[in-house]
Amino acid sequence: MAQLVPVHCARCAHDVTPVAVWPGFLWARRDWYGGLVLLAVLAPVIMSEITVLMPLAILFGLAAGPVHALAAQRATCSECGAELSSATARSH
Repeated sequence: MAQLVPVHCARCAHDVTPVAVWPGFLWARRDWYGGLVLLAVLAPVIMSEITVLMPLAILFGLAAGPVHALAAQRATCSECGAELSSATARSH
């Protein structure tokens, strides 16, 4: 596992180890877009069995909010929880 580079936290006023976001959220967002393409391709099948598949397609569409929100998170300070900018990373 890669070691995280210490980052300067403006709130704590010293270098801290960041709490990284799980990279699987980015894969989940990519997979969601792939599923959206699959829904578009299977639209005729979905419309033929509209009573079951259409509500499932709507639920899949509603899942976009949490998936995109989790994928957009940035690293936070391990001490105070402030969001850290990647521009303040220092090489050691």
